[in-house]
Formats: sequence, C-alpha cells, structure tokens
Amino acid sequence: MTEDGYKRMDEAQADWSLGAQAAMKNFIDQQANMAQQSRAFVNDFTSGFADAFTQFATGTESAKKAFGSFID
Repeated sequence: MTEDGYKRMDEAQADWSLGAQAAMKNFIDQQANMAQQSRAFVNDFTSGFADAFTQFATGTESAKKAFGSFID
C-alpha cells in the first residue's frame, strides 16, 4: 500500500502538466475571490480614514499624524 502511494507520487512529480494544471486552478480560484478582496480593501480603507478623521476632528492628533499613513 505504501509502495503504491510512492509510485503515484513519483508519477505525479514526473508529469509537469499536473503542476501546471494545479497552478492554473489555484490562479483561477484566487481571481474568483477578487470581489471579497476588493470589499475587504474598501472596508479597511474607509475604516482607517474614518478613524483618522475622527482623531483629527477631535483634536487628539494633528492632521499630519492623523492622515500621515494615507500620505506616505
């Protein structure tokens, strides 16, 4: 049983197209997840900007300190 597993592993490693297929599937899966990534980016950005604006508006930090990470 173990020998069969090693034989299949050797066959899989010897066939470059299996690796290419796996890479393509991984790429497609990542691209399909783009909507979730975009949503997370916008959410993080707006949340960070709101926090910075609140700190600036309440006077707890200067504009440079509050918005510095957005300028860099």
